[in-house]
Amino acid sequence: AVERGARIVAVVPHDVRLILQMPRGNLEVVAPRALVLAAAREQLDQFQYNSVFQLLRKHRVNLNLIVDHDEERFLSSVTDFITAVDNPDYINLFLAELKDENVIASMYPRPGTAPIAAARPGKVNRICDAVHAALQQLDADKYLFSILTAHVRHVPPALSTALEIVRGVRDTTDTHASAAQERTRAAL
Repeated sequence: AVERGARIVAVVPHDVRLILQMPRGNLEVVAPRALVLAAAREQLDQFQYNSVFQLLRKHRVNLNLIVDHDEERFLSSVTDFITAVDNPDYINLFLAELKDENVIASMYPRPGTAPIAAARPGKVNRICDAVHAALQQLDADKYLFSILTAHVRHVPPALSTALEIVRGVRDTTDTHASAAQERTRAAL
């Protein structure tokens, strides 16, 4: 917690950290939400998806910000996002956090801008469909759980499609499929 009388000593250049000196003389390093959001927006404008994902995850900022910053731009570069993040667990985390609302309007409004509508009906389905198509194109075996997550996160959930995929993996006997079967058994 920041104490009364704390002074700003330095702002770390090209970072989100702020160094404060407390009245008793000790130094504290904090990451103010405003600096985190500004850095995230800048990285999103430059398509630095891995670094922005790590930044948002580290500072517990809702990952919907990646989409809500510019949804059309994200949809056109979803393959770049998956390639940059390149971790099925992170893709699952991203999909699990999706909401049919604009978090820029509801949680992280930009200072000095006009209010925008918070509801975004169909957003989860649009993003899940785009991510699913990109995952199928890149590597369906590596991203099997992410593909299943995309089906389960649909509104309403496409559970029958997800179960068909699980059944298909179970019936397949090649080496990649047996590794996928083991991962599926471990998850279930």
